[in-house]
Amino acid sequence: MQVTWSVVITGNTINNVQTVNIDLGRQNLQDPFRAGTATITGRNIDALPTILIGNSVTLTADGDGTGDYIMFRGRVSDVAFQYGMVANEDTWTITAEDALGGAGRQVTTEGWPSNYTTYEAAEEFVNETEIEIDSVSPSLAGSSIVSPQSIENGNVLEVLQQLIQTEQGRIFGLSFDSIRWVGRDELGYVASYEFTDGSVTPTLPTTSYDVLNFRAFADNVANRVVVEPDGLASQSSGSGSKTFTLKSYDVSTSQAGNLASYVRSTLDQTADVPFSVSTRSSMQSNNDLLGMTAQGFYNLLRLPIVLRGVTYQCLIEGVQISSTPSDTRFTFTLSAAASQAFFILDDNFYGRLQDNGPPAFNNKLGF
Repeated sequence: MQVTWSVVITGNTINNVQTVNIDLGRQNLQDPFRAGTATITGRNIDALPTILIGNSVTLTADGDGTGDYIMFRGRVSDVAFQYGMVANEDTWTITAEDALGGAGRQVTTEGWPSNYTTYEAAEEFVNETEIEIDSVSPSLAGSSIVSPQSIENGNVLEVLQQLIQTEQGRIFGLSFDSIRWVGRDELGYVASYEFTDGSVTPTLPTTSYDVLNFRAFADNVANRVVVEPDGLASQSSGSGSKTFTLKSYDVSTSQAGNLASYVRSTLDQTADVPFSVSTRSSMQSNNDLLGMTAQGFYNLLRLPIVLRGVTYQCLIEGVQISSTPSDTRFTFTLSAAASQAFFILDDNFYGRLQDNGPPAFNNKLGF
């Protein structure tokens, strides 16, 4: 499969594209969420339309001529030109960022009342900004109750980070000015594709891979978690010298204590599944890889990975795409789906209680 790209900036199709690089999501579970970025390079500067900072950008990929998949939506953050000795050596570079980047550039004075969920608080906080919050299932998007707040000149992204840390869900740029909010009860319920080495008979559309990485033992990030809820006493879980600290808007110290225990359990499981998986478009025969990338990342679907007869259940934390005229590489950073494994009746993965470890505490009714 040879990936071809359509680059559209404020309605203008950009030609003579040479390379596309996209970086979405995060590297590690519990990392802060950062703006997704895209970098596009090409030739023939004179053929470029007028491009301004803030123009909308849409990157669409196709691998076999049968369908297009939107891989990035954002806004132009920079344009640069490099001139050679002759016109054929001239190149341009356009960089873009998604809605999280826009949120990081805005401040607002806003708050929310008591008895709001994290999702309701996020919606209320961005009410007077150019950003809007989107959710797949609003009824599931907020599981934790937050304390009432009145925030003056608060950075939009920083406040959203603290709210999503309280929720233990996910946020990422969905379109130019829209942020997808995924509550912890929405994470990873469905698997639509799987990466495989062919050692297990597939039950889903499959995608082959050529690099699979597990974490080193030294990569354990923390054995003690401290939660600092706004206006309340800090709560901790675990013991040891490696401490992970996060801020929250938890409504009570009891809820903050549960959050600390939950975060520690997710960190305990970081070595149980692959850390990243990578593949090239030239290894694929159809558009399944593109479909899995777009659908899996933007909807946080569960991603099974098969290695030598063992199936690891993962969630996609981030995606990096590096495309040249000769090939395109897709790299996915991963976390353990079991770290999010709340009991879901009759689900073929989450619907059975694990009691044969390790770890034996994967399935829970909530936190």
